Amino acid sequence: MISSFLLLVIFLITGGLGATEYKNTVDSYPSDYKSLVEYANIASFAYCVKHGLQPGPLGKKSSQCPIARCQLDEYKGLQVISTFNFNEMGDVGAGLYAIDIRSKRIILVYRGTSSRRDGLANIDIFPMKYEPLINLVNGYEKVGCDGCRVHRGFYNFLKKDAYSIVTEVNQLWKQHKDYQLVVVGHSLGATLALLSGIELQLMGLNPLVITYASPKIGNKEMMMFVDTLFESEKVAAMSLEHKELHHGYIRVVHEGDIVPSLPPTSVYRHGGVKYVINKPELPHSPENILREGMSSYAWDVSNMDYSKPAILQNLNPIFQEKEAHSSYFVKITGCT
Repeated sequence: MISSFLLLVIFLITGGLGATEYKNTVDSYPSDYKSLVEYANIASFAYCVKHGLQPGPLGKKSSQCPIARCQLDEYKGLQVISTFNFNEMGDVGAGLYAIDIRSKRIILVYRGTSSRRDGLANIDIFPMKYEPLINLVNGYEKVGCDGCRVHRGFYNFLKKDAYSIVTEVNQLWKQHKDYQLVVVGHSLGATLALLSGIELQLMGLNPLVITYASPKIGNKEMMMFVDTLFESEKVAAMSLEHKELHHGYIRVVHEGDIVPSLPPTSVYRHGGVKYVINKPELPHSPENILREGMSSYAWDVSNMDYSKPAILQNLNPIFQEKEAHSSYFVKITGCT
């Protein structure tokens, strides 16, 4: 009888220690890693817009979010204010606006490539002269970007539809000026997140912009403009020393994902503070991220497959092998 009792006590104690050890392990994860995982989850919610995602508290059934992660405790404070889908008007861009009252955040999330219209934007790679949208708005000082060129397919979104999104975010910010502003996107959504983030930074809202699997969006001059605007050198130092993310432009790349190497031309380069996931399959632990700091503006073709014609590699990612493209801490795509 005593032996059985002792075994029970030992079992309960070791089980309790196991749970405590697990919690302490999670709590001890680097802050930037936890942020990247959290925002990857939030990026995945944008893929549910075309599946009927509704405004309201994310964890409630009324939100009609079919992803089990929507029910997790850490997202119960997330309230979807509204969704948008410009595909319905023949344009590019879909996503959601949300606020998190528990952590005091306003979050703008863009969905990645999910339609034929999105795919056409991806391959419209002609480099256009770039000018910030804010230059067309009264009340703001005009901003120059000498020699800057931008991907036409992505820039068309800025000219056509970004104004309404930036205006909506600005209204939310006026109601919650003590909230942090975060802009998140995956794939095509990553490019729209950066373009919107530039405008919000120029407006003085100091956003944290986090992109996953972003194609290249502009030439070297534009990326230098972006890095100056977002103080990427300081943000990179903070990332390396303190492993924290509070503002700036953060770009996450998964090794083996071809999309960040697109378009396959030396015209376009990357900027921002770069994080790399170096493990092919899920899950991705803190040991699987590399903090590479500021981008070098080099022509990055590390994930190109030279056995295929370049034009085929620039097609909509839904027609390609997409495991590496969809796996960023979680399976981001597909609303599953």
